Amino acid sequence: MSLPGKTIWLCLTMLALAATPVIAQEPPTAPTSEIVKINTDLVVLDAQVLRKKDGKVISTLSRDDFVLLEDGVKQDVVHFSQDRLPLSILLLLDLSASVRPVIQEIRNGALQALQHLRPEDEVALMTFADQTRLLQGFTRDRKKIVDQIGKTLETSFVGVGTSIHTALSEAVLQMDNANDRLSRRVIIVVTDNIATMHSFTKPTVSDVNERLLEHNAVVCGLTVGGVNSRTLKMFMRGRAEKYNWTVRVDDFAESTGGEVLIADTLNVNQRLADLISHLRIRYSIGYTPANNTRDGRFRRVSLSLTNEATKREGEMTVKTRQGYFAREKHPAAKP
Repeated sequence: MSLPGKTIWLCLTMLALAATPVIAQEPPTAPTSEIVKINTDLVVLDAQVLRKKDGKVISTLSRDDFVLLEDGVKQDVVHFSQDRLPLSILLLLDLSASVRPVIQEIRNGALQALQHLRPEDEVALMTFADQTRLLQGFTRDRKKIVDQIGKTLETSFVGVGTSIHTALSEAVLQMDNANDRLSRRVIIVVTDNIATMHSFTKPTVSDVNERLLEHNAVVCGLTVGGVNSRTLKMFMRGRAEKYNWTVRVDDFAESTGGEVLIADTLNVNQRLADLISHLRIRYSIGYTPANNTRDGRFRRVSLSLTNEATKREGEMTVKTRQGYFAREKHPAAKP
């Protein structure tokens, strides 16, 4: 072999050897798992499909069953998966007096409810009343979450007021601290759903929804509907003020494509488990927008089902975020 030939052969050998450690460092996966790779330029929708007749979650749909439009223009779906992206869940607990007995039950059974998560999923915990407090950052240690839920019961002061809108506005910023930049971001709010805000308050509901959409976060609600809640709602109905607006977790779940379930003290952990189970069977649908202009404008997204799917499954409702803002993407802080 000539000298130039030897040189080329040595260079190729060194490159091959240098690449070997990179492959070896990839985390092991189960034999039945697939490594999900998503281009960060994609718009990824997290979608849930419910049958209108009985509210049953439909989990057997395929890519070809969906029709995706952006500002009325059909888009090509280039990524479609179900339960393959990890979850980053922020549990946001209302500390108002009517929810306190429910927190006791959640503390007693939260570990069992969280077993519906997979090992790679992570959970963070925040509480709110008139102010919001982070108790535990994102962790895969379920016991840490349960221990912190228990600590919320150690204080007799539960706060004044229920500021759902400000709590969500602050909670969504914690999503930037998720350990996996491609995880599905979900905020589960446990609340009596009794909250008001002054009409001149900042941030507004629209401001909060914009922030949620920017962070691609889905809001789900576990609404506590006990006797105290019903009594307080009747009391508030007679004291409605001109400059006070009622705020519900539904206002944010609808915009982001989330689900709201009703619970009472006795079945709150079962309903929490149901909510987590439903997250497991949502669809991840990704597309590269035909309009790739980053002009900062809001792009409205419509996700529906084909006539063939409707004939097969019956009339269905699709829950997903209403759109996104076409803004320049900044480099992710974490690999």
